[in-house]
Amino acid sequence: MLASKRSRPRLRKPDWFSSKVRVHFDLPLPRAEAERLVTDPVAVARHSFLPLIGFSKKERRYRRRVGTKKPAVIIKFRELAYPANRDGYIFAYYAEKLGELYESELAAQGLGTAVIGYRKGASNIRLARNAFAEISSRDNCVAFAFDIKGFFDNINHKVLKERWSYLLGGTMLPDDHYAVFRALTVAAKIERGELLQRLGYSANSRDRDLRRPLCSISHYRDLRSGSPGTGPLVHRYKATQGIPQGTPLSAMAANISMLNFDIVIQDMVTSCGGSYRRYSDDILIIVPPDRAAGVEAAVEAALVLHTKTLKLNADKTEVVHFAQPGPTVIPQSPASTAKPLQYLGFTFDGRNVRIRSGTLARYYRRMASATRAAKIRAWLAKEGKIFGRTVIHTRDVLAKHSHLGTDSFVSRYAKDSAKTMTPLGSEPIRQQLAGHVRVLRRRLKS
Repeated sequence: MLASKRSRPRLRKPDWFSSKVRVHFDLPLPRAEAERLVTDPVAVARHSFLPLIGFSKKERRYRRRVGTKKPAVIIKFRELAYPANRDGYIFAYYAEKLGELYESELAAQGLGTAVIGYRKGASNIRLARNAFAEISSRDNCVAFAFDIKGFFDNINHKVLKERWSYLLGGTMLPDDHYAVFRALTVAAKIERGELLQRLGYSANSRDRDLRRPLCSISHYRDLRSGSPGTGPLVHRYKATQGIPQGTPLSAMAANISMLNFDIVIQDMVTSCGGSYRRYSDDILIIVPPDRAAGVEAAVEAALVLHTKTLKLNADKTEVVHFAQPGPTVIPQSPASTAKPLQYLGFTFDGRNVRIRSGTLARYYRRMASATRAAKIRAWLAKEGKIFGRTVIHTRDVLAKHSHLGTDSFVSRYAKDSAKTMTPLGSEPIRQQLAGHVRVLRRRLKS
């Protein structure tokens, strides 16, 4: 059996300090200096935060069109941003400290198993397994899967500030916490491509090809001032809502802003014999059939009351009734059809678990891209057009994209999924990938 030469070690999640070098206007600090900065409330309160550097992550999704065999391609852009090195240390340190208070509050409110996103512990595989196991343990139930529309972009600043202050035991934020709150909610952002072009790079340059720091602070200030015809370089987020996605503090702030909502929905669902789970903007509620009426309206009302600016994405709402011998979708329109529940990358029909089709499609697209690149590189080497390590060997492609390697999608994620889901009926997961080596070898030969 082939094996990759080196498997990725599974490391424990690090603490607030990261040795990662962010390509920004400053350089990273040694841990001792970073610790002196983040643990000094006066220094944090006086700290001048640099703008975030933002970029768009392109996600290609496929949706089956009614009446056709060919799926529609939907391009979605996710807006992300990362802070300067020193700013990142502060965000990460305050996220860790707030996390300790947040965990205590979850325990006090009985929300330890309800809020499952952005917390240390089980992976999405085990979280999905736990939800499906609960459905299986009930003879008859209704599962509501909701999605919050534009979650990070619509988090209310006032609500976040109130919940943040509450965790600290007061009604006002101390100066250092207020400085961090302001840096997150009134953040300035520079688009990465535009910045690189003004610095003389290509907009799509890779991090490894860039100077570190990108330029001096004085040069950055000159760029910020701009010149005639160039337009502003620095942009700001909305004044009353929205936080950037991608900073070390973003996930914790998002959870904190949902605290009152989580308490109210947990109490409501528990009182009617159901269960509640929220993973970031994905909400799953399981209730007995006779208590299903009004659940969606109650969730919408709680969002309005306790988050002010968040709403449900009606297009992604699923209501599935689980009963023997299988699930049915509670009709919401004449076009509704029976289908399994989708949750955290898996589907569940009441008896069997499968990896979501979109996840598998992404795996096969990456496989196709890797084999195409390997063959092109081999041809260029044969023509004498490239030098150095000229060929990507077949064994390397097999190790990276099949069960023959130790660090591939199949040998790690899919295998772990099948093993974890075994009590619920995981054989379909193995069947989904039964022919992956055949497909891979065919692509290498074609």
